[in-house]
Amino acid sequence: MTLESSKNLGGIGAILLFIGVLPYASLYGILSLVGLILIMVAMHGLASHYMESGIFNNALYGVITAIVGIMLFAVVVVYALFDFLTELGLTIGMGNFAD
Repeated sequence: MTLESSKNLGGIGAILLFIGVLPYASLYGILSLVGLILIMVAMHGLASHYMESGIFNNALYGVITAIVGIMLFAVVVVYALFDFLTELGLTIGMGNFAD
């Protein structure tokens, strides 16, 4: 992969990532996912062109950290929601299984 094609893939990926954030154009996150994949392919191409594996490794670590952060945020929000509903006196359960 040449430097020019890596730059083009990265640019197209960044544009798709930006469009995927806009409302009514996200297509359920498919554009963002395709943009992220194109950016990662571009990072791999740049890493091989410059013979520096840290470029791709650091980009991959960033993506993995973002995914873990989003999952952790979702867990904290769900926990806080259940705690808030419990404070209001509402209980969410599957029924009374006590004998």
